[in-house]
Amino acid sequence: METEYRYAQGEIMKRIALLIICGLLMPIVTADWQMFMHDEEHTGYSDTSMENITGEIWHTDLEGRVCSSPVIVDSTIYMGSENYLYALDLDGVVKWKKEINVLWASPTMHEGKIYVGTWDGHLFCLDTDGEILWDQEVGKEIRSSPLVYRERVFIGADPLNPTFYCIDANTGEIQWSYDVLSPIKTSAAAWNGRIYIVFQNDIYADELCCFDLDGTLIWTYKTVDVPEGVCVPEISTRRTQFLTSSPTVYDGQIYFGAGESTVHCADAESGEQVWTFTTKASKWAKQYRTGEDRVVSTPGVMDGKVYFGSWNNTIYCLDAKT
Repeated sequence: METEYRYAQGEIMKRIALLIICGLLMPIVTADWQMFMHDEEHTGYSDTSMENITGEIWHTDLEGRVCSSPVIVDSTIYMGSENYLYALDLDGVVKWKKEINVLWASPTMHEGKIYVGTWDGHLFCLDTDGEILWDQEVGKEIRSSPLVYRERVFIGADPLNPTFYCIDANTGEIQWSYDVLSPIKTSAAAWNGRIYIVFQNDIYADELCCFDLDGTLIWTYKTVDVPEGVCVPEISTRRTQFLTSSPTVYDGQIYFGAGESTVHCADAESGEQVWTFTTKASKWAKQYRTGEDRVVSTPGVMDGKVYFGSWNNTIYCLDAKT
């Protein structure tokens, strides 16, 4: 059952990635999408018109599974499969491909350089011709898409020794690191000189952490306390294979999805809770102790509204303030 579930999930992710490529690329000629969720705050918003798109424009077969989303800069599409990093033009023609095992992490384009993490634990920096400028090995299985902010790259890596890294964007040298308990599947957001990322540090709670650029932990927001009298399982027995929502910053507040079917809003300066929202229960979702009753999508935010999808087969739009 678990194998079938993971296979089905992988097929769904691949189809979503292909739909993004095939259905949405033509109108983005005039607007870049440089990273996962569009920008440093993860708003997921573009003002590009989507009118007159009625079906598939083109499709291109890539080698290996596709489980991440593309970025589009200067009319070039950059995206990864489990075998290659690709550059395509807006007609779907492959301009070049580089044999690196991307798979999970979306690439990030910043000031003419491409940053991408790989399945085998390397963070690469490449130029727009696909030539590798530097390569930093940081462990294994990078699922986190890189955030490039103020000449630094922030990324999570390694399921065996999970670590959040700050790396010099120009040289690839590690500046500082922060160890956590569970694999990092989220991507960091940035705002006002601070870095925000969500860690799943036990099966009961997610932790939203705020760092300064030098790696000092400023505050931690924990979604729920471990119930009294409950013994938390050893790390090797935890169900940690579920995607966790990355944080989104908007108008001085941070939004992210978590276990117990909740979305949280916290103050970006203090880390104090502003509000929480609980989705309606689904008939098939399991108890949150399995890690399955979760909001796993990263919220998009614009014009005072928060948008996200839930595992109860529902899309929500919330007032960002309340």
